[in-house]
Amino acid sequence: MILAPTLSLNTPARGYDADATAFAAASGATDVAALSAFVKGVKELGLWESMVCWPLRSEQNAGTGTTAYSLGGLGSYDGSAVGGPAWTADGLTFDGSDDYITFDNPLQSAALSAYSLFAIFDSDQTTNRAVIGSQGTSATTTAGIQMNAGGSPFAGSVATTLYHDASTDGNSLRAFSSIGNGNTGAWQMGFCGADSSEMSASNDNVSRVVSSSAATSWNNNNSARIGARLINSYYFNGTIALGLMADTYFSEAQTAALYTLYKQTLGTGLGLP
Repeated sequence: MILAPTLSLNTPARGYDADATAFAAASGATDVAALSAFVKGVKELGLWESMVCWPLRSEQNAGTGTTAYSLGGLGSYDGSAVGGPAWTADGLTFDGSDDYITFDNPLQSAALSAYSLFAIFDSDQTTNRAVIGSQGTSATTTAGIQMNAGGSPFAGSVATTLYHDASTDGNSLRAFSSIGNGNTGAWQMGFCGADSSEMSASNDNVSRVVSSSAATSWNNNNSARIGARLINSYYFNGTIALGLMADTYFSEAQTAALYTLYKQTLGTGLGLP
């Protein structure tokens, strides 16, 4: 049963998390039960205060209009949809030509020493590259989850690789999770993150690629995007169900636990592997 986000339905007696019901009241999201279960699980994992996410399935956000509401203890970072991405029951669908979500950068800090990006998506990418959840103003000052067409990253057949191992350019982090299988017709998870000792990336938490060369800062830009990069017009083609950013570096176990939690709550019905 899907519950409307009203005060009479979203009462503590029903056992819903207060942050989830507040998000539902603000956004108009109707899948309150799944939102509450996800938030409770994130809190149990100890990740709530360090992360902010954008649930993009229509019943888990506004479902109409241009505002993509944010959810998380890191702060309020509501996004604005540009180019007309379409709300659907599975997520926000981007056309690969001019669609994206823009929002204030949750990780804007020259002192930031760790980060994580996490996304759930179904790619229809057939040409060029695209970026999911990234920010930066040049090819060398951008971090993100990048999808490539043709079923493999830039070269070879490895499913997940690091575009730049990771290096610093002033306060700029150069790091990409570059994931293959660009046009699979199936839902996937992408992750990349770094701290002061290493960087890693994974796809469906199957093969976590780790580099000992790591950056300690994020590009100190005041804005970020889901569905596109700030430079080179690398627009995503497909549907994104969730974008997430955190100011901590998720361990492999935490990434796996978050993925499992998503599948069992907000991701029910997507057929994630």
